[in-house]
Amino acid sequence: NQVLMAYTLKETEILNQQARLLRFQDGAIDKQSFTHHITRIDTDDFGDEVLTHKQRQFSKGDLLLFMKNDQGLKVRNGMVGTIIEINQRILKVQLDAKEGEEGRIVSFASQLYPYFDLGWAININKQQGATNYKSFILASNHFHRNLSYVALTRHKEEATLYGCSQEFWSGEVLVKQLSKGQEKLSSLDYIDADQALKLARQESSIITDAIERVSNQLKAIHYTAKRGLTRWLGKEPTFDKIEVKEAPTEAQRAHRLESNHQIPLNPSLETFGSSSSKPALSWQEMVADLEKKDMEKRLQSTGQTMEEYIVAKNEVYGAASSQGSPSLQPSWRDVLDQLVHPQDPISPLDQKANASIGEKLSDKMVDKKDYRPQFEKEAHSFIDQYNAYKKAESEGRLTEQDTLTLKQKAVALSKNDNAMWYLDVRNPEIGQEIQRLAKDYDRHQTLNRDDGLSR
Repeated sequence: NQVLMAYTLKETEILNQQARLLRFQDGAIDKQSFTHHITRIDTDDFGDEVLTHKQRQFSKGDLLLFMKNDQGLKVRNGMVGTIIEINQRILKVQLDAKEGEEGRIVSFASQLYPYFDLGWAININKQQGATNYKSFILASNHFHRNLSYVALTRHKEEATLYGCSQEFWSGEVLVKQLSKGQEKLSSLDYIDADQALKLARQESSIITDAIERVSNQLKAIHYTAKRGLTRWLGKEPTFDKIEVKEAPTEAQRAHRLESNHQIPLNPSLETFGSSSSKPALSWQEMVADLEKKDMEKRLQSTGQTMEEYIVAKNEVYGAASSQGSPSLQPSWRDVLDQLVHPQDPISPLDQKANASIGEKLSDKMVDKKDYRPQFEKEAHSFIDQYNAYKKAESEGRLTEQDTLTLKQKAVALSKNDNAMWYLDVRNPEIGQEIQRLAKDYDRHQTLNRDDGLSR
């Protein structure tokens, strides 16, 4: 006898259909087919049996594989026979004969014994312990050393190995694949979508039943405890309900944010430098507090003291009030810049006033140092790059490298919590665009990695 062997259920099913079609063309199989409901028995990674129900067409002359031991029929898992008679209910099969013996005939109803399938191609695991004259094996990248041993030792005369040139482009690659160490894989990992959906629903029902059992046990414990307390106290006890506050929706958060209510934008910020007893800060107060902390850090890095900073602040504020320009009150960055560079010919306040009336600053002016926090610089840098990207896209001069560079920067920025919090406050649209670009980049990297593994 001869046998086709493959590893996955999908490959076995395709080989069965193709072999059956060829036997139809040769006239070895009757063209009249009958549909029967079958049940496949397979084993998952944990050694548990998994049943898969399917419909399959069979004809007189088809090879049939038995998949479960049955004492009444005297058949064992892995036995193969040929259908000699068939109708809508009954199948009569002549089992393959051993050397010097005549094949025995068994007859059964598919409703009573549904554990069979086409036997032109057989899963390699089903062939353990079997012996054939010739074996035809379909190799794949799921093979390992133990599986190769089983597949290549089932024949008496000849074994022929087939493989796809896209998976095995050289003999060395084939040998390396067949001899690699065993991985914990199962043919159930490669079932089709319908079978996977059925298994998922079955697992979901098991989880639901388990949760229901736990719920019933908790109710029983509650009832028993309540009865015991009633007897001990002489009255029925009362239990306070646990109230769970629902998180506000995005629309509610946006409305409260516009109204400047005291809510944190991020629940993780509630414990950021404050105890639970303090009231929550509004986003304006959070930004002011963040800038204050950054100013103190920058002041410490310059080697100046807070007293020196206050003196310089009073001097700069006094200059602003003497000029009669209350609207041009200097920021803490202007004060710190004046404290660090007192020799500048033009004060930061004068530079700001000149820039406000449209005068061009002199080339001799000393560049101001940027005291913005690093996350704010990175956020504005990305906004500038994003605007340039959109402009290039509208002008039709965008390249794939520009898109890749923008996505890589979005990935890096999405991991900066301070920068993303800052964008959520100042520019939430850009924050959402960063998340979208980062997800697109991760998806693209995953696809490339999977393509590389499949090769």
